[in-house]
Amino acid sequence: MGKTKATLIIFLEYGLTMALGAMVFLMWETGLPLLLKVFIIDVLMTVVIFLFSMGHNNSSVYDPYWSVIPVFLLVLIKPYWYFDGIVYTLIAFAVLLWSVRLTYNWAMRFEGFDAEDFRYQEFREQFGKWYWLISLLAIHLFPTMLVFLGLLPVMILILYHTPQILFVVIGSSIITIGVLISFFADKELRLHREKDKETPIQSGLWAYSRHPNYLGELLFWYGIALMSAPIGVAYAVVGIIPMTLLFEFYSIPKMESRTLRRKSDYQSIIDEVPRLLSIPYIIRKLRMSQEPIDQKQQDSQ
Repeated sequence: MGKTKATLIIFLEYGLTMALGAMVFLMWETGLPLLLKVFIIDVLMTVVIFLFSMGHNNSSVYDPYWSVIPVFLLVLIKPYWYFDGIVYTLIAFAVLLWSVRLTYNWAMRFEGFDAEDFRYQEFREQFGKWYWLISLLAIHLFPTMLVFLGLLPVMILILYHTPQILFVVIGSSIITIGVLISFFADKELRLHREKDKETPIQSGLWAYSRHPNYLGELLFWYGIALMSAPIGVAYAVVGIIPMTLLFEFYSIPKMESRTLRRKSDYQSIIDEVPRLLSIPYIIRKLRMSQEPIDQKQQDSQ
């Protein structure tokens, strides 16, 4: 099956899943707290996507869930927002901007149902007949819970509080910067791989950070936390702590160990370039790049 047809099937399956989620949300009359009800529907939709994953024998069917469903959940609770206005629009726009960027990147990388994320393939080899149970728990439900926790502060904010515009402006600015960093990092990586698949990328944003795409992603969640800071530190950090731990102790190490196996010269990059962000390193790097220009100017005088 070609990529275009597979992409259309993915869109259809996610559309059906969200339609089911919306129907349950509207028809299910319960005394449960609103956010608990939303979480249960989130889990229900995850299970539906898991069934599609099994049907295609490919757990990468879940990948768009990370970026698509947060926007859907905000739309789902829109009638219950504490107050409507420009500040809320700014919050929604920031989340939408992040979602569009991440979903676009998935669409660019998606190769069809014949290709599956290398991490999921390792799970297949490691767990054998237990793979689909692990897929349900670790590949589907666990990320769903992480994303829900990451989004929880902003949902509490817009449902029960009046946001403080200063925190929203700063938080949305951080999110926008993060989205731009991720977008250009992804674009640079795609162009590099088209020209050279043998050596690791060391140009552009990748000269200043080993994982600028992950840095941009984390900035989104930190922006969400900052927006929500006025309602309490506990709410603000409930999502950012597990999200940071995920990237720091799983996503980045996993990606780097794979790159080291495939590209031996990657160790030199690890030794020199910061993992995510180092302001002193960036300043030093910028000064070094400026030195040849300054030298040329001196020679011409």
